[in-house]
Amino acid sequence: MRRYSKKFLINLCLSVGITSLTIGLPIAITANADKIKDMIHPVDNTTYLKYEDDFLKSDRGDILRLPIDKNPIPVVLGEMDEQTKEYIVDGINALDDISENINYTIYDYNDFDKPSDLKYISFNMIDEIYSENSDPAGRTYIRWNENTAEIQYPIRIELENYYADGYWDKEYTQSVLTTIVKHELMHTLGFRDLYKDEDISRSIMFYQIGPLTQRTFTEEDIEKIQYCYDGKEIAVSEHPNTLEVLNYTNLLDKNKKTTPKHDDEYSL
Repeated sequence: MRRYSKKFLINLCLSVGITSLTIGLPIAITANADKIKDMIHPVDNTTYLKYEDDFLKSDRGDILRLPIDKNPIPVVLGEMDEQTKEYIVDGINALDDISENINYTIYDYNDFDKPSDLKYISFNMIDEIYSENSDPAGRTYIRWNENTAEIQYPIRIELENYYADGYWDKEYTQSVLTTIVKHELMHTLGFRDLYKDEDISRSIMFYQIGPLTQRTFTEEDIEKIQYCYDGKEIAVSEHPNTLEVLNYTNLLDKNKKTTPKHDDEYSL
């Protein structure tokens, strides 16, 4: 059985639209409620209320959350090249390192018996998301039990091959893909996309990726994850702005290969 070691290498899900010097990558989450028509019981949201505005919610307004136990969550990597697997593993490990209670075990799709264990998260690379109309570069598909507001397994994450097809040099491709993975895994924990201008500096859950977007978990992200899933009260009064201001035109020129595959799609 092949497993990928913890701390192997790297994070969200995106789509491309070009505005001025910014490549904005809208992120999407597709969710379908598993409607329960039996008696609806009250759901205890108290553990999550401090950050309820940052959570997805059920049809009746309960905070969606991922049920976890002492067993690691299996993550199944679909058919993709080894380099892409390493980038995805790095993003998974980054979240694994933040939380004491959230743990992952990573499998190749050929080594995981899905029918015998439906509790898993899958990552797959596809060629159907990208378009010039700003469709997302990745999607997280979740469903939940309306009676308990618990997110249900299996969870499927799809990432657009466009961001792993060799258009960018290695270092930049890795940065984009790992950011995508981290963002999408936050969706599996019930966190929603953030849309306000100030959110770009405070969370990896900002709905676009561009020159000023966070590429890793911020102090606020870490606080929310540990508070909600580890029961830690973390006193962080300020969340410093750690943005790295980039000349994006130079960044594109620096990382673009000599013969770009999608040259006509990036006219800055």
